Amino acid sequence: MSNGKPRKEDVLRALLQYDIPFENIMDEKKLRELFNEFLKENMNPEGGLFMDELDHYVTIIGTKTRYKFAQRIQIDFLDLTAKHAINISNKLREEARQRISESNETNCPKDLFDEIRLSVYLDLKQCHQGFIESELFRKHCREQMTEDPDYLSSIGTMKLDMDDSNGGASSDEVSVTPNTPTDLSSSTLSPTASVKDISSLYDPKVMLVTDLDFQRVLDGIGDTSSWKPIYTSKHRSVSVSKDPVYNGKRGLKQMLEVMTIPFGIDDVLYALMDENYLKVVEKGIMDSKLLSFEKYDQYAATITHNKFRMPMLSKRDFCVLSSIRQEENGSYLWVRKSVEHEQAPESKDFIRAIMFGGSYFEKIDENNTKLTQMTYCDLQGWITPGIFNKIIALRDDTYYNAICASVKERKMIGVLEPFRSAQMVDCLRYAQRCRKRPLRTL
Repeated sequence: MSNGKPRKEDVLRALLQYDIPFENIMDEKKLRELFNEFLKENMNPEGGLFMDELDHYVTIIGTKTRYKFAQRIQIDFLDLTAKHAINISNKLREEARQRISESNETNCPKDLFDEIRLSVYLDLKQCHQGFIESELFRKHCREQMTEDPDYLSSIGTMKLDMDDSNGGASSDEVSVTPNTPTDLSSSTLSPTASVKDISSLYDPKVMLVTDLDFQRVLDGIGDTSSWKPIYTSKHRSVSVSKDPVYNGKRGLKQMLEVMTIPFGIDDVLYALMDENYLKVVEKGIMDSKLLSFEKYDQYAATITHNKFRMPMLSKRDFCVLSSIRQEENGSYLWVRKSVEHEQAPESKDFIRAIMFGGSYFEKIDENNTKLTQMTYCDLQGWITPGIFNKIIALRDDTYYNAICASVKERKMIGVLEPFRSAQMVDCLRYAQRCRKRPLRTL
């Protein structure tokens, strides 16, 4: 320490130990101001200014005022001759101008600029690492750490030391590849690629979970020929489906994410069930309400209404039915699908999104778990398939780091089963009991 301040080399060493997500930078007022200053220094301030204007736009209540503000945004940022013209495709620019021309003082939606907003956001994210490594950011961290030595933990998550977790293997010892789970012998492999429309999968008005819901996830994960790898890091890999699944005319790719987590299978499962740690893993969640707990012949299911503050988008909500079972080999399979429920009607304050998929937990050894997640998600609104697929391609390790941090903290305080799990623990126990008794016949 020098004059009460940490040395520059100490700050640099500390920064290397933390994952600081771009979302946190954009959400924290001072960091966002610093990021905008960084953009200005690098002769690229337009994107930051545009995002600031849109933050104000979505808070405007009156449609008349919002419409006038939308026109101003067009003049300042969208016109090719604008003072702060943003760097977007001509297609996006023209589509936005068309939507503005179709709006008026009585009808001007808050999600009018969502597609452009997300495109700019993804472009700004390319500057994330440069900002983290900049002297501007390091100086800020040094000043903050003088007042609060734990400042970095308030804006990021400590990266897991793979050799210091709980005796788990290092990432060099456990490979992370988008391959088939170790035991899918029961799968009939009706390929995901053959599915053309979500309506052919299930009826969202029917509150039911059956073997078909579980088999759909196993088949999707197991059909390796239907996936295209797009990202691989030290800890995880991401693939997208070669063929889209359609929701009406919207064709979206599914995502397959595979990661090896250096903790035991029960530790990982219960950390993801634990509602007390939900906001650690799902940082954008605003509220999660349990609507119903249903029991069927073989399985139980929960129906929840989840509200999300999406990065740089209008708020979304999901109404999701979830169920879980344990496989004969000790693995766990957790399935989810969007449903329609009378206690979760669509609201003008949220755009109703649609998802289905599941998570497959496999025991590698006592200290390592392979987690494979298959997800289809349609954010609806103005978000096009092209923009959404770009989001998938730019996913980083933030989610992985958040899971590891949650598991580690729960182990430190000696918690195994969660006290609050939206009754997912009850779903698991019910399925286990049902497997021990013969099925009822009609």
